[in-house]
Amino acid sequence: MAIFLLNSNYNIASFYYGNYDNLNDPPQFDLTFGANVWDTVKFTNLSGITTSEIIYTPLLDYIQPCLVNTGTGTPFISAIELRPLNKEAYVSYSAKSILSLFFRFDIGSITNLEYRYKDDVYDRVWLPFEWNGMKQLSTDEGLLTKSIYNAPAIVMRTAATPVNVSAPVQIFFDAENVNEQYYAYLHFNEVEKLAENETRIFNITVNGVSLYEFE
Repeated sequence: MAIFLLNSNYNIASFYYGNYDNLNDPPQFDLTFGANVWDTVKFTNLSGITTSEIIYTPLLDYIQPCLVNTGTGTPFISAIELRPLNKEAYVSYSAKSILSLFFRFDIGSITNLEYRYKDDVYDRVWLPFEWNGMKQLSTDEGLLTKSIYNAPAIVMRTAATPVNVSAPVQIFFDAENVNEQYYAYLHFNEVEKLAENETRIFNITVNGVSLYEFE
């Protein structure tokens, strides 16, 4: 299956089993670009939708996604969508890299709703993240700054902070493949009115390694 492109950097998705074959046995198969395995498609139940999302900069004016039968059921695809992205966003160390989404959360959501287009101009899906023990912050004012990532305003108007102001904000996740490289994209927007003599300052570390320190 060849898909011809008019631009670069695309966001692609999705699969719905729905027990279409009456076997009550969802398949599992690989999704590849050439020799590169993009994702292994798995289903947790018969009626759930499984979405795989990547960001990819094609070297040619077309891409050829392929569904690979790995011996655990017949591959299928329900929909594939292409979304042009800002070329400067989500830059990886290799031009040939395929960035596959692990998770994307709306931290501090006060609506518990999922957001995508039209809130997000790139139609990225933002899932609400329920964070027990954290204080939710929100504002009705516009964004103080914008970036090349164009995170939706409704997502950036909320945030979470520790109830204990001296406590750290810690996020944990288990890597599906320890041999893969993970990229973290963090978005910040001040949602509280600070006094003229106040500044919000914090450091960012990943696995104990400093990623950002205020100097």
